[in-house]
Parts: sequence; structure tokens; C-alpha cells
Amino acid sequence: MKPVNSQKHRPALKKAGVSVASKTFSTGGHGFGFNPSFAYHSQMLRDLTTWLNGLDDIIVGVESVQEGGQPSAAGCQWYSLDGQSVAAPRHGIFVGKDKKLVIK
Repeated sequence: MKPVNSQKHRPALKKAGVSVASKTFSTGGHGFGFNPSFAYHSQMLRDLTTWLNGLDDIIVGVESVQEGGQPSAAGCQWYSLDGQSVAAPRHGIFVGKDKKLVIK
């Protein structure tokens, strides 16, 4: 999403009563924060982990965020943050039976 679209989208969501958070960095592009060479990579991961941990009241049964790795829960169904079922998570943020997963 272009930054200008995010800037327009955020107030519209708030006006509609939707809880929203956004982060804009001075360099990079959409999804660029997962690239280890991104200047704000570590900051992005810290911010993302803090945000994911804040979802504990919304996503029940998830105890902690584990950075990196591959899904380890055999037979667990994984979902993207937009609720789409994902058979084999590769890159991004996923929620499973009792886990939140960030794959770089």
C-alpha cells in the first residue's frame, strides 16, 4: 500500500470505530521490513512483536510470539492476519491453534 493510501485509510477506519495501528518508515517499501538489510529491520520486528503480543485479548489461547522458524505444530491449521487459511506458511505473519508465527 502506498503511504498516502495508508494515511487516508487509517482515519477512515478510526471514524468507523475500528481499532487501527500503523507504522511508517522513512525508507523501504511494503513488506520490506522482513529483509534483514532494511535499515529499520530490528525496530520493525520489535514493534511487530509488541503489536502481536497486544492481540492476546483478541486471539485467545496464544501464549507468546516466537520469532522465525517454521511451523512446528503438526496438523495445525494456519491463518493469515486477514483470516485466509494457509496450507504452508512461507513469509509473513500467521496465527495457528496456539501460536503466533512470524516468518522472515
